[in-house]
Amino acid sequence: MVAAAGPDPIVATRQSSMKEMAAAAKTIAGMFDGKLAYDAA
Repeated sequence: MVAAAGPDPIVATRQSSMKEMAAAAKTIAGMFDGKLAYDAA
């Protein structure tokens, strides 16, 4: 795989969305583990 010469906006966008999904997954996992309370506000 060849590295891009500069920052690729598509890559930056995907990295950002992956970080958001990871944070959401950790929150959901915490709810299932009973570590976080579920608030259906």
